[in-house]
Amino acid sequence: MKAIDTHKGIIAWFARNHVAANLLMLVIVLTGIISALTIRTQITPDLEADRITIDIPFPGASPGEVESGVITRLEEAIRDIEGIDLMRTYSRKGMGTMRLNIESDADLQVVMDDVKMAVDRISSFPGSIEKPIIYRAQPQVGAINVQVYGDLDERSMTSVRIDPKRGCKGDATLFFRPAGRHHSK
Repeated sequence: MKAIDTHKGIIAWFARNHVAANLLMLVIVLTGIISALTIRTQITPDLEADRITIDIPFPGASPGEVESGVITRLEEAIRDIEGIDLMRTYSRKGMGTMRLNIESDADLQVVMDDVKMAVDRISSFPGSIEKPIIYRAQPQVGAINVQVYGDLDERSMTSVRIDPKRGCKGDATLFFRPAGRHHSK
């Protein structure tokens, strides 16, 4: 059986050299303190809007009419623009919406200008549509989520609201949505 040599290795070296071990510990502690004092902190993260939204009102049109009259033509015009990662379209009564996710390395303003020019070049839209609204979608970051639970129907649940703005400092935007129905057995 071979004996283990306890005089080799980094741990044995530090055990023999107490000053070096203490200096290394001091460097690690000081690095941690300096990092803790200089780290950037903030309440909400800086989020860049990487999405462009196009809303096209088409008053009185069914979702099928919106799809064929607006969305299809919009997709054809936008398809070849560089810098678009993902394209999603939505057709509903009286409104067509397109959401464009922009590639992370693309210049958002250049892509936005290209999208505006492409939409302006579409001449085959139905005559009754309103002017397309093209904007940068701003990310919304919620700070808190409050759910209300009880033996009430959905309408009653949304009408029972505590006023959380009383305790808020500064501007607060609140969105109320019912959390859904919960049934116990």
